[in-house]
Amino acid sequence: MQSKRKAAFTLAEVLVTLAIIGVIAALTIPSLLNNINNSQHVAALQKSYSTLSQATQLIMKDNAGSVKGLCDSNPCLKDIFQNYMIGVKSCDVVGASGECWHKSNEWFYLNGKPAPGSYSYHSSLIGNDGSIIVFLNNDQNCSISMENISLPIVCGRIRVDTNGFKSPNTVGRDIFDFYLLENKIVPRGGENDSSICDSTNGWGCAAKVLSEGAMNY
Repeated sequence: MQSKRKAAFTLAEVLVTLAIIGVIAALTIPSLLNNINNSQHVAALQKSYSTLSQATQLIMKDNAGSVKGLCDSNPCLKDIFQNYMIGVKSCDVVGASGECWHKSNEWFYLNGKPAPGSYSYHSSLIGNDGSIIVFLNNDQNCSISMENISLPIVCGRIRVDTNGFKSPNTVGRDIFDFYLLENKIVPRGGENDSSICDSTNGWGCAAKVLSEGAMNY
């Protein structure tokens, strides 16, 4: 009687199969991880925007419907927002880069170039999620002329790194700007703002991400 032989893969066939799987994994896993990271950054931006918007609304409610005239300095504005935000703490390290914001050239534009400047001066809040919120360009009369924006009622600017000192520390990924108006905050890159979301620096990406719910760039 003829014996029956069980079919089996040869060693060469197994090695070829593993090599194909390895190539496919190498091509797909980085893209998958990048999509996951981007989704996390989008969610963090949405959370920061919601938190700041709610705080702004509460501040307005207690001040005749406007933030105009409340503060004449960045630290004052920081203190007011702190009173209306849960779980944040003040970062009051004067002149110490790397504690209240990134050291100069240790945060980056969207094109990968290092960004100069740090903001370590009595105007930062640290969220319980590690986010950093910096208050800039406060104008008590809400008449400041900001670069790239034509709105005549800008009261200041709020800069956020949604995950603090964790990477990528990049404008348009985890670092975004908002403009503080008399009665709301608006993401940079929106209406009446010529900042655009491109590969140059990423400053105009906040409005695009919030509008689309994704990082389509």
